[in-house]
Amino acid sequence: EVGALTETVTVEASVAQIQTQSAERAGVVTGRQVVDIQTSQRNFLDIVRTVPGIVYTGGLGGIQANGNRGNQNNFTLDGVNAVDTGSNGGTHTNVNLDAIGEFKIITNSQPAEFGRSSGAAINVVTKSGSRDFHGTGYWFYRHDSLNANTWRNNFEGRARQRRRQNWAGYNIGGPVRLPFTDFNKNRDKLFFFVAQEWQRQLVPNALRNVTVPTALERQGNFSQTREGDGSPLILRDPLNGNTQFPNNTIPQNRITSDGQKILNFYPLPNRPGVDPTFNFQSEVSHGLPVQQTIVRGDYNISDKWRLFSRYVRDARQQNMPYGQWNADFNLPLGPMNFGDPGWSFITNVTTIVNPSLTNEFIFGTSKNVLNIDPTTDTWNRAPLNLSYRMPFQNADTLGLIQNWRFGGVPNAPFTGFNGTPFRNFNHIYEFTDNIAKVYRNHTFKTGLYIHYSMKDQTAFTSVNGNIWFDRDGNNPGDTNWAFGNALVGNYQRVQQSNIVLNGMYRNYNVEWYFQDTWKVSRKLTLDLGMRWYWVQPQHDAADQTSSFRRETWDDAARGILVQPFRNPAGAIVGRNPVTGELTPRALVGSLVPRSAGYVNGLFANGMAREGQPGTPQGLIQSRGIHWAPRLGVAYNFMEKTVLRAGAGMFYDRFQGNPVFDMLPNPPSTQSPTFFYGGLADLANARGVFFPQNVRGFAIEGKVPTTYNWNLSIQRELPSSILLDIGYVGSTSRNNLAIYDYNMAPFGSAWLPQNQDPTNANPQNNGRTTLPVNFYRPYVGFGETRVTCFCTSSNYHSLQVGATRRLNRGLTFGLAYTWSKAQGVASGDGDTLHPTNSRVADYGPLFFDRTHNLVLNYVWDLPKAGRGGNFLDNPVGRMVFNGWTLAGVTQWISGQPDNIGLSIQGLGGADVNRIYTGSENYGPRVRVSGNPELERSKRSQDGWINTSVFAIPLVGSQGFDSAPRLIRRPGDYVWDMSVYKNIPLGAESRFIQLRVEMFNAFNQVRFSDFNRTATFNQQGVLTNLPTQLGGTGGRFGFGAITGTRDPRIIQLAAKIYF
Repeated sequence: EVGALTETVTVEASVAQIQTQSAERAGVVTGRQVVDIQTSQRNFLDIVRTVPGIVYTGGLGGIQANGNRGNQNNFTLDGVNAVDTGSNGGTHTNVNLDAIGEFKIITNSQPAEFGRSSGAAINVVTKSGSRDFHGTGYWFYRHDSLNANTWRNNFEGRARQRRRQNWAGYNIGGPVRLPFTDFNKNRDKLFFFVAQEWQRQLVPNALRNVTVPTALERQGNFSQTREGDGSPLILRDPLNGNTQFPNNTIPQNRITSDGQKILNFYPLPNRPGVDPTFNFQSEVSHGLPVQQTIVRGDYNISDKWRLFSRYVRDARQQNMPYGQWNADFNLPLGPMNFGDPGWSFITNVTTIVNPSLTNEFIFGTSKNVLNIDPTTDTWNRAPLNLSYRMPFQNADTLGLIQNWRFGGVPNAPFTGFNGTPFRNFNHIYEFTDNIAKVYRNHTFKTGLYIHYSMKDQTAFTSVNGNIWFDRDGNNPGDTNWAFGNALVGNYQRVQQSNIVLNGMYRNYNVEWYFQDTWKVSRKLTLDLGMRWYWVQPQHDAADQTSSFRRETWDDAARGILVQPFRNPAGAIVGRNPVTGELTPRALVGSLVPRSAGYVNGLFANGMAREGQPGTPQGLIQSRGIHWAPRLGVAYNFMEKTVLRAGAGMFYDRFQGNPVFDMLPNPPSTQSPTFFYGGLADLANARGVFFPQNVRGFAIEGKVPTTYNWNLSIQRELPSSILLDIGYVGSTSRNNLAIYDYNMAPFGSAWLPQNQDPTNANPQNNGRTTLPVNFYRPYVGFGETRVTCFCTSSNYHSLQVGATRRLNRGLTFGLAYTWSKAQGVASGDGDTLHPTNSRVADYGPLFFDRTHNLVLNYVWDLPKAGRGGNFLDNPVGRMVFNGWTLAGVTQWISGQPDNIGLSIQGLGGADVNRIYTGSENYGPRVRVSGNPELERSKRSQDGWINTSVFAIPLVGSQGFDSAPRLIRRPGDYVWDMSVYKNIPLGAESRFIQLRVEMFNAFNQVRFSDFNRTATFNQQGVLTNLPTQLGGTGGRFGFGAITGTRDPRIIQLAAKIYF
């Protein structure tokens, strides 16, 4: 389009030319490169790594374009949005590579017709039929026997994981004829295109080491049981003064039926005696079947009316042997079914009103559904015939087992059912109308965009309940071992939610624009545009959601907590400060019920709920209509050279997850805790409530905003090479991050009033402090994580692109970016420093990469049999002609990251209290020099300069060292393919045999190193690798711990007709 001010990648087949009529910065990928450059999992998004300014780590959410976050991109399929509005990082549907007709990514200075998101705009256009019938059939194959083993497996002497993948598909398109009629006899009216792809994959999972009950332990015999350090277990009898059970064996009359059934639920050991920290190993791969169907029809109704409709459906089902995010476990006893179907439909009507006026109307809808359910009754209570009952007996309609926890047992078995079954339904409707008018040397364009999203999603609440059998010396029934506690039917604590919550989230975007592409002179083109945004907050249509708001907090109604108290016998117990009643010690810090600040029996002081007077819809204020100007210039000041500049302002529809996270806030659900009792009496137990962690949203509701710009020069060089060099920059405002409003202030753990009164010798140094909930700013709540619109970032880069379209059999593209992305937060979930985020958190962002060089190429090797030489015969031409070499080579700098801190003998909360005086904010290591080692001095045992790190000083406030001060290893990889084309008569008919190699030379590509420094309390670094004189083992501090994929080989066969 004349005057379009964009940085784009477009699928094209023509010879590259300088863009004298536009200001777009264009990295160009030809249609042939889309299908001939190998991509992991046949995912078209992998192509974006060949574009200057892109850092790509996989998937839509792994595209960081010119300093924008990965969840700020927009993906449209044939012009209709297909982004999951929960994370903004996934797509409703995918499109197989052989069905793509056009691929375009706009990363900077988009024209006014592009909106919704502030990052990259990605549009895929599906293929359509044509006058002639054409089609493709294909089969791609991977098998672990073809692949190299991983570096870690080789080190540990383990075999390759089972990894197998098959893709089979076809597409066909052409004209539609009606039998016995003259309809479309000229093949210029109605066309069809159909594509289908089937995937069958075997996906490996990580090795699990678990400690399950032995056959003896299930009978109460713990005589062979060892602690994690190898020492013999002492099993204590709580009914006999905590003396050791004779022979470390529980008498049969003390073993409960339910307890034995719980232990018998788990498999017997398959690796006994190998290691005291585990006795069961599993490494089960799972199937991933996918079926995709695409149907498209194009109809030229008349010379002035054209219509096309397209339907895509993805069907994906996985049986996950170790579960999924809301139902995970470490034993493969019965898989969870993860269903992920999605579909998309669009109708596009284009009208040519007159030679200078056109109208395009688009209606589209897309949807995805995420369902997670058990596949067998393994996880149901009923087959186990358990007799105990939970406090909320009717809360779990699925009848799942409880999440049994065995604290103190190393690598204990666990289940993590939390919002199971899970339901997620995301449906988008969109209407777009674009009008274009050419008048003299102006091309005017205006349009309207309406977006409506529905998102229904299950909240993460554990209605089946959690039962902890952890060892606990304060538990009167404790046996000193979790499996023993389970056998005798004694729990340490229980927690259960009383209701399943399902959010019903809705949002609107209404946007419109005006754009004038003005051909000022033969050499100068201006693009002037404005886009208006009306971005409505995402809200819960059922008015179930609430948000913490400081301005509604009533300090007079702050929570009252059960206090620690030393009774006359000298034992530490709890004490109700209102009534003086004494309680078990475990209840210290629980809430004392009262009327003020409570709603429905739950502490809800400061919680604002949707639907209440004074609370805006979506819990944040609507900011009204926003204006976003766009400007661009293209100046062809000399032959074969053009100077281009563009700038624009962009607003972002931010992700929905921060809204969804607020649904379980009080008073929506009850999750009481029950302490110390027998399973048989659990149904009648009395629960207590502890301060709940809550979420909130800053009520001002600002809209994330990005300003971007570019200045570039483009030059056409000999040999059909197009060179583009430019400066590209951006700055963002109002991006999302999190403040913990209820963080204990720095130094508060040292104050006399915050010391534990049961300690006769308070030290005021963080070692004798009360539990943190006693002295938070808002007593009655735990963490109060509020999403704010409060961070900024900036990006500056030099970008170089060189492309050569097919010339003498060679097509290539080169993309180089030298850049810096800086800010205080890399993602929406980052928690900011409470007092001075600019000083503490500002630095390179996690997706900053200083250098990024990518070369892609497709080279049809010269024909060996030609010109009458000795190979110019049927056999010679068959064997030596028709070969193609293709690939992608990338060199990229490493990711910035942090150095962790650990101090021997102290937990994380202890370290925080002692060094910063705040349990909620930790110190950082001190750094006295450059932590990076010279390249020549790096090794697998020592990747960084560990000598510059020191223990923090007391009084730290997190300013000890810079954030993200070290870089992980960079990456360099050669992905290469060799193809052989076998002709089948006509030029358009041939068979193609392919060998595709990812990491073709099987380079060991380091990905990370041990980034946690451990000191003793005297400040000596102790966890250096053993081979360097430390005690950190083979993978101690500074040693390489991980690598990227080894060589993976993929075979394929395709037929074109």
